[in-house]
Amino acid sequence: MSPAGEKANPKKKFPLLRLLFGGFFLWLIIRSFFFQVMYIPSSSMRGTLNEGDYILVNKLAYGPRMPITLFSLPFAGSDRYLDWVIFSYRRIPGYSDVKRDDIIVFNLPGSTLPIDLHRPYIKRCMALPGDSISIINGDVFVNGKKSPRPEWSQQRYAVELKNCNDPKLLFEQLGIQQPAASPDKIHYTLFLSEVQLNKLRATGKVAAFSLDRVKQKTFNVQLFPHDPTFKWNADFYGPLYIPQKGKTVKLTSKNSSLYRTIIVDHEKNTFEIRRDSIFINSKYAPAYTFKQNYFFAMGDNRYDSEDSRYWGFVPESHIIGKASMLLTTSGEGRNFSFIR
Repeated sequence: MSPAGEKANPKKKFPLLRLLFGGFFLWLIIRSFFFQVMYIPSSSMRGTLNEGDYILVNKLAYGPRMPITLFSLPFAGSDRYLDWVIFSYRRIPGYSDVKRDDIIVFNLPGSTLPIDLHRPYIKRCMALPGDSISIINGDVFVNGKKSPRPEWSQQRYAVELKNCNDPKLLFEQLGIQQPAASPDKIHYTLFLSEVQLNKLRATGKVAAFSLDRVKQKTFNVQLFPHDPTFKWNADFYGPLYIPQKGKTVKLTSKNSSLYRTIIVDHEKNTFEIRRDSIFINSKYAPAYTFKQNYFFAMGDNRYDSEDSRYWGFVPESHIIGKASMLLTTSGEGRNFSFIR
């Protein structure tokens, strides 16, 4: 038979299309089960990670989460998905568990969308399932033991300058986050790490400084659980028990605001208070046993971070992976360095 009479080999058709499809499929597998690149959009981890940094998220560490929405469009917005096929949460076992001080990437709780379409967040894990966390005068205590501050974590200072003609230039030279305008160009509220504070003092342009703390029992309604029964604020918070899978807590009308959201939203129950008694799924419930683990996460720039103090617990089902490597940075020469 002549070559002209031979049937065309289908493998030789559309080579570019096959290459593109194969490349996309490989990228999708790697992104879903192995690693993902993430952009840092805010200053909540400033010092450790800065706005504009790109990091590598390791999904193997805690175990890759199986896809939940099978048909969604990458880069097309969180609401661009088809609800024809939505799977329940499942995770392949990883090679480690979440540890205190790990920097974790997770989907922000609270959205009505499927979990994997919630906005991705990055924070430091401060407390694990079963822990009790408190913040006393700005310091974090876990199970009664003071937690060391991350090396570059920032605190809020009231700073009075002297002999400074251009404060904006001074802050820029020292890598200090630009504060709100000061009416007298002398008094500022600054977010500073200990290293930045020492550099600022070394310039000889600081007349006075002090930690800017919130007074105890000053109620901040923006903070979780948004209940005046718990007069908590950013510097005085807790104690708060972090729910652990299989563990049981007593429920009362007074502490119900601490756990109601996860019982309803994350563990899919109904919750009702009748004459100071708790009813879950229409049954009297003086106690509740949790179905999954939860975590408490905070930003290293603690006074410019919306974290667990504001919206509560991070469910295990929402965890994407561990922040493992800084790829590119807007700061000074730390490209391709491991994140601590």
